[in-house]
Amino acid sequence: TLKSTKHVADFGMSILPGYRQRGIGKLLVEAALDWAVEHGIEKLYCCTFSNNLRAIKLYLKFGFIQEGIRVKQYKISGEYVDQLLFGKILN
Repeated sequence: TLKSTKHVADFGMSILPGYRQRGIGKLLVEAALDWAVEHGIEKLYCCTFSNNLRAIKLYLKFGFIQEGIRVKQYKISGEYVDQLLFGKILN
């Protein structure tokens, strides 16, 4: 770990289709935030596909802000999808 980035951490998650809309995403974000606070992390960040409206809504609900976009970052089933980057300052 670089000294200049010891204060930040990122997380990622994916929920299988059959388990979505059960509050699992909320629990995972809460766990990530709790872990970050316990470990003295000052900023937590994550990313998602631009068409993943559930994830976007969830991150915004927890106070993450959109910090960036990577245009055409992925190509899924022949369609380009942007990647949205989110961050949250914890202290």
